[in-house]
Amino acid sequence: DGVRFTDCYANAPVCTPTRVGFLTGRYQQRFGRDLEWALGPNNNKTAGLKPADSALASGLKSAGYRTGIFGKWHCGWQPEFRPLRHGFDEFFGILLGNADMYSHRYHDGSDDLWENDKPVKQTGYLTSMLADRAASFVDKGSADQPFLLYLPFNAVHWPFQAPGNPNDIRSLENRWKDGTRKEYISMLESMDSAVGHVLDALRRKGLDENTFVVFTNDNGGERLSNSGPLFHTKGTLFEGGIRVPAVARSPGRIPARSVTGQPSITMDFTRTFLTAAGAAANRRLDGIDLLPLLSGKRTR
Repeated sequence: DGVRFTDCYANAPVCTPTRVGFLTGRYQQRFGRDLEWALGPNNNKTAGLKPADSALASGLKSAGYRTGIFGKWHCGWQPEFRPLRHGFDEFFGILLGNADMYSHRYHDGSDDLWENDKPVKQTGYLTSMLADRAASFVDKGSADQPFLLYLPFNAVHWPFQAPGNPNDIRSLENRWKDGTRKEYISMLESMDSAVGHVLDALRRKGLDENTFVVFTNDNGGERLSNSGPLFHTKGTLFEGGIRVPAVARSPGRIPARSVTGQPSITMDFTRTFLTAAGAAANRRLDGIDLLPLLSGKRTR
């Protein structure tokens, strides 16, 4: 339905810096001192992105957009860093970096499933739950009010738990980072199905021809993936650690079945979304607007 990127890069070889690049539209190094990137034992619950530094959700909300995030946040656990402070109207998902797909617990055993600012307990496989909430966000919206739907699945990420096996509960003592290629593939197929579920919601609402959709990743493939012919994996600055899949569709603006070799980076999508919406950023952005290149109006 749109364009496939051959040279799209994550802002970083691991997740959180890339997410910061996406939310701010700027190089994540600009915020490193505040975010304490050193991987100390308590970093996941102490550091955080300041709401004043975010540009995406706050900019679109100011332009009249509904804003929702359903999935992995990992940009600050403390209340002052959580999604609703960054311009999101709704949040459902996990605040930390990873969680058991069935118990929704972090590796230290703490519960990590949230509805806005409150912890909740629900039953289900996390990928499916996130897709259901994202589809509901689309369904309940007014057809004439634009929206931002940020759907950061935590799949495919450890713990590697296939769907359909709710007794497979993991912990640090029980296969938290272990996994098989078969489990990885099953999780990936489940995520593919979840993406289709959300796209179906757009079609039901009659919005599929008027919604700009992008699918990409926050780092290169994990060790159970196959990044070939690129060398190495997540966590490195080799191509296998930072070059990521990316596809985008925007009917009437991006030609279908097209391929682009335009080098791009996560924060470019931030600039592209804000520009397409006519929304003002709170400061100068480091990313570029990709839409003129993808639509053929510019060649470089």
